[in-house]
Amino acid sequence: MVRAFMNRRHLLAGAGGLLVGCSSRPKYRLRYRLEIAARVGERVHTGASVLSMVWEDIGGAANLNGGDAFVREPDGEAIVVDLGEHGKLFGLLTAQGLADSGFSVSSPELALIPLLSEAEREGLTVSGDDVRQGLSGLTGVRQLAREHWPAMVRFRDVADRSTVELADPDNLTSALGASAAIEAVTVSVVDAPVTRRIKNELPWLNSLRGSLVWPAPGQPIRVVNRITRKHFIQNEEERGNA
Repeated sequence: MVRAFMNRRHLLAGAGGLLVGCSSRPKYRLRYRLEIAARVGERVHTGASVLSMVWEDIGGAANLNGGDAFVREPDGEAIVVDLGEHGKLFGLLTAQGLADSGFSVSSPELALIPLLSEAEREGLTVSGDDVRQGLSGLTGVRQLAREHWPAMVRFRDVADRSTVELADPDNLTSALGASAAIEAVTVSVVDAPVTRRIKNELPWLNSLRGSLVWPAPGQPIRVVNRITRKHFIQNEEERGNA
């Protein structure tokens, strides 16, 4: 069943969903909390970040396979999981350049839409605005599928960005040198401020331009050479400075 636009607008009455303005170019906002639970030894450590996405409808046909008629305004920071003596684990905002799949703050619907049950999808059309509004119907805490987990990194020394290392979520023990594993990556729609802490955790982000680690002359580009500021922070100010 295809609902009228006014009925679809009602779907945003949830805590994390909001219709911003009622002009001919409406904006749809979703705020959600992404959390990583990592077990090291017998202890489980958690870290979370509240992220936001605003879709501005600019008209025309929309679809979920790219090229839709929305301007995207992602806002958020990487997840920080304090592992105590084993340092900190960072869940990045995008897997772009680092992995074949994974979470992306600029396309969160790709990870979130599969979490909707058949009942929650009832009445939704395949149009971009309808499905995105339907995401506000996500209730409770839900587990992301493995292919939608964020890319993860750690630093041997967080004060030195050149010590960055990829942390394989499927082999965390190798990265930490201790018995460790990712227990879960969960998401929940929330009504809470976007997390602002990453520049306190990584002060060198303020002056970072380009890659965290430049390849040595004559050496091939490694995966870590593709890690940039956008993997840790994305918002309107960042886009203005890009």
